[in-house]
Amino acid sequence: MRIHNDHGAALTTELGQFPGGRSLYDPRPGEQRKPGPGVSCRFYYFGDTP
Repeated sequence: MRIHNDHGAALTTELGQFPGGRSLYDPRPGEQRKPGPGVSCRFYYFGDTP
């Protein structure tokens, strides 16, 4: 399952701190969100959640 919005994404994973939990990805604070070829926003790893 994937949860995604303009503020980030939560992707299910078996490899994170909490097996069966989610890895969180968010845009970096202050980073420009200019669209590029096929890219509207880059997400970076933020942490894990159960």
